[in-house]
Amino acid sequence: MLLADLQGFIAICQVELDKRVDFGIFHARCRRSSEYFNKRIMANIASAAKRARQAVRKTELNRALKTKVKGIRKQVLEAVESGDKSAASTSLNSYNSVVDKAAKTNVIHSNTAARSKSKLHKKVAAI
Repeated sequence: MLLADLQGFIAICQVELDKRVDFGIFHARCRRSSEYFNKRIMANIASAAKRARQAVRKTELNRALKTKVKGIRKQVLEAVESGDKSAASTSLNSYNSVVDKAAKTNVIHSNTAARSKSKLHKKVAAI
């Protein structure tokens, strides 16, 4: 339960890991203010605490990659709406690259990546 709360907290805060790993404490510094919040990782074993810290870092990276995918997809759709085929094909190529990287690292499922690429290819071809 605490890890789920922490993952939601990471969406608005930047994580700074403290060197006091043995105590299972790390500090998160909020971008909006200079307040420091302590969150305790509820792990009794060092390896479990390490996996919890890794999960926080990986969640942040995966969220950033998903946001990038959505942003480039939006660029492709805007180019399709405006009817600019060259801009649409250029942004489609970058979208394919980012989606393939996301699928390769299992951020999104490979079938989802293939389905979204196919839909966008059809829309660009229809211009």
